[in-house]
Amino acid sequence: PTAITGGVGEALVATASGLCVAIVALCFHAGFTHHVRMTISRLEDSFSRVLDSYDRGHAA
Repeated sequence: PTAITGGVGEALVATASGLCVAIVALCFHAGFTHHVRMTISRLEDSFSRVLDSYDRGHAA
């Protein structure tokens, strides 16, 4: 019986460790994704302003 419970205990520790690593990685991924989306949004806004300025300067 102790051989079986030792293996089960080891599997539980490995599972818990894997979950901890996965949760931390998920948090970093969410933060990075948010940062990328905000950067893209700012770039789109800036580019839109540049195009508007260009259109006003070259209007007939």
